[in-house]
Amino acid sequence: MSCATSGEFDDVLGRKMLPSLNGLRFIAVLFVVLSHAGLFSFFVDSVTFFLVLSGFLFTVLLDRECQATGTISLKSFYARRTIRVFPAVYAFVAVTICGKLLLGVPVAWGHALSGVTFTANYYNALYDHPATGFSSLWSMAVQEQFYLLWPLTFLLLAPYGHRRMAMVLAMVVIVGCLWRTHCVLSGASAAYAYNTFETRVDSLAIGCLTGLLTTSRSFRRVFAASTRTGLEPIVPLAGLYLLSTPGEVSRLGVGFTLQSMLLGLLLLQLIQLGHHPLWRWLNARPMDLLGTLSFSAYLYHHWGISLGHVAGGSLWLSGAVSVIGTFLLAAGSYYVIERPFVELRSRLRTKAMPRVPATVPGPTLIGAADSTGIQSSVPLSS
Repeated sequence: MSCATSGEFDDVLGRKMLPSLNGLRFIAVLFVVLSHAGLFSFFVDSVTFFLVLSGFLFTVLLDRECQATGTISLKSFYARRTIRVFPAVYAFVAVTICGKLLLGVPVAWGHALSGVTFTANYYNALYDHPATGFSSLWSMAVQEQFYLLWPLTFLLLAPYGHRRMAMVLAMVVIVGCLWRTHCVLSGASAAYAYNTFETRVDSLAIGCLTGLLTTSRSFRRVFAASTRTGLEPIVPLAGLYLLSTPGEVSRLGVGFTLQSMLLGLLLLQLIQLGHHPLWRWLNARPMDLLGTLSFSAYLYHHWGISLGHVAGGSLWLSGAVSVIGTFLLAAGSYYVIERPFVELRSRLRTKAMPRVPATVPGPTLIGAADSTGIQSSVPLSS
């Protein structure tokens, strides 16, 4: 199948190196740790940001491969995703089971099984998001379900052009928002509304739409011209803060959709402003390094929080131990388990994908909480 061409890219959003992404990943996972540790609740749902980021990055990835080769290699795509995600998740489940057995804590075997089959989101929905040590795998499940469906859908829609694809995605956003709102109003559990693929698909679709916007040269030119002062992110941040105040129906219903839209705008702004003096700190080397560990940190943050509880002391001391412990565990996972597979994946990609012409941007980052490098600008590699 052939793909609609989108022209040349000549601004920040079209570069082979996108700034700010790892810094944003680190901040998002840090908020997850601090929130679950009971230190404070941030006004943005960090997992929603990761869903938007996944939709954005994978859409750009697929579009750039399609522009470069005229099609999408599903075999290579799924192989790369399997190599990147499965070893880390399976190792985490094994570590968690062994840890619980050593501590004499009962193991929720059904929940563990849902983790390794990437159906933990539906287990959480059925059993009210139980605190078994495996609950955080729900977002991995949502993203894996997205990885399974979106490349196939993209390949089917690609011959019809970006406009038709955007129309389909807009319908998905509307239907997803309406379905989740209906479920909340009809008395469905909050666990169902929060965890399942069909109730969170609008965030992914908004990320995809955000990625499609960057394929338009005219949009990128206008966006660059309207993002110069460095103060523009105040607008979506203020909107996100205002959205944090409504009740359960508003938050779980249309709230997630509006939040995702604002997060998509904020994402584009911070990429565009990545080298602005006000936002350059997002690309500092420590931010890049910690952002590289964000996938692992998300997996192991409950163990890190447990270390914080063992340490005791004040809430702030416990929180600090939780954060430090989380990232130490994440570093162990990344360098011992994940990095060897990441290097293998990079070698497979080099063999599988043709060299991209100079006028076509290279393939992009592979999704939420994932990177193959620690440069100040994240390399766009799959």
